[in-house]
Amino acid sequence: MEAFQIDDVRGFMGHMLQKDTFDDFLLCEAEIRGKASLELDGHLPNDFYSPEESEERSSEGGFSSYGDLRPLCFEAVRGKHTPGYMKFVFGATNSLRREILSGQDVDPEDVTGFYINAMFRDGQLTTTTGTSMRTFTMDKTAETLWDQWFRNFLERVKISYTNMA
Repeated sequence: MEAFQIDDVRGFMGHMLQKDTFDDFLLCEAEIRGKASLELDGHLPNDFYSPEESEERSSEGGFSSYGDLRPLCFEAVRGKHTPGYMKFVFGATNSLRREILSGQDVDPEDVTGFYINAMFRDGQLTTTTGTSMRTFTMDKTAETLWDQWFRNFLERVKISYTNMA
């Protein structure tokens, strides 16, 4: 797990709310406190989709893609005033998880999730990475790979940050 202070808050929020940069992530949850309060549970309801669609989506832990919900989040934030508080929890898709672990001595089935927590409060934006494992292990290879992937991601989209370690 690593924590990052995002120096370019406006740029990060632009990527998150207006561009498709985060669209391929899963949205686990979101909370926005501004002109109204919005809480999103990213779990897909079982009865909303056909059985075939439900089976396909359940392979991603039953979470919605952020791209499907980004317009709703943008609408909740849009306006003259910046929300006082926002929190987003993103999850990596199974394909991204496998890609990150490819060629490594880590069984992708042992890693149950890679996460990004983004929290905006008092004008400050911090992000933390997180890794969920099926069982306890002292091996931090998966966590290190995810942390490095996220640092590279921020650099690729030109978001400046300070490592808070």
